[in-house]
Amino acid sequence: MQNILITGGLGYIGSKIASLYFNDSNNNVMVIDNHVNLKTISELKSNGVKFENLDILDRNKLKPFVKKADIIFHLAGVTSVPRTKNQESDKLNKQIFETATVGTRNILEEMKDSTKIIFPSTHVVFEGLKDIRFDIDEEYETSSVLVYAESKLQNEVDISEYCSNFIILRLGSVHGLNTITTRYNIMVNLFAQIAANDGTINLHGGGVQLKSLVSIEDVALCFKYFAENHKISNEKFHCVSENMTVKEVAELCKKYSKKIKINITDEEIPNFGYALSNKKLLNAGFKFKNTVEDSIKDIIYNERLSND
Repeated sequence: MQNILITGGLGYIGSKIASLYFNDSNNNVMVIDNHVNLKTISELKSNGVKFENLDILDRNKLKPFVKKADIIFHLAGVTSVPRTKNQESDKLNKQIFETATVGTRNILEEMKDSTKIIFPSTHVVFEGLKDIRFDIDEEYETSSVLVYAESKLQNEVDISEYCSNFIILRLGSVHGLNTITTRYNIMVNLFAQIAANDGTINLHGGGVQLKSLVSIEDVALCFKYFAENHKISNEKFHCVSENMTVKEVAELCKKYSKKIKINITDEEIPNFGYALSNKKLLNAGFKFKNTVEDSIKDIIYNERLSND
């Protein structure tokens, strides 16, 4: 019997991971989050997952849960983050960086040496690249611009230096339906929601930006895969299943919603994007099961069902 701790477990990814352990008699699963969503909490508890409302910055309250854990899925952090320099503010940047760095160090300093921590970093650690790059592997030099990416890189350093059993997953842009809670401010999900309502998709800069993408289902399965794989530790992987342009995603939406309009604009874009390689992850034995097209179909179907 293992004790599994999921920080930020009420969120889009955290709740999806928790759902993989519903009514699991082989594990004790605890979710902690500084937010309260009564519907989500009720669903977790009704399926055998415990919940505690606390902030990872509160080390004293956090300590007993971390000390007990054999596996930690550490997803807690600020998720509503700026996407451009113009959207940044000193107050928000401070909140992002403090939650990421101090909160993570609280966990690292309190966890047992034997505990395995699985941490989601991000593909945007390469956001500063000026030219298109393909097949970016885990050893490629990072290029952060915004505080969110900088905080993730600091997390990578801290985890690598102070933890003896870890997996770092640099996630692509996560997409797909989560029946517990779905984020619609993500490109694929937003486009699919617009398509379900026969709206207009705006493609800034013609939609030529290249995006690294991965389904929420595969992200959750990847976390669980490394929690159960005792042969692989202290490694960093790019968790990306597909690399597509924004325009290609829009055209997939058009395939399932003929009435949508695709509006091409000449609005400036930050960069032309980049493509991460998943070769290392595939060589580690993980297999992806879901595609962008699967997510688009699921969201369109769910949205239309809800609207009926």
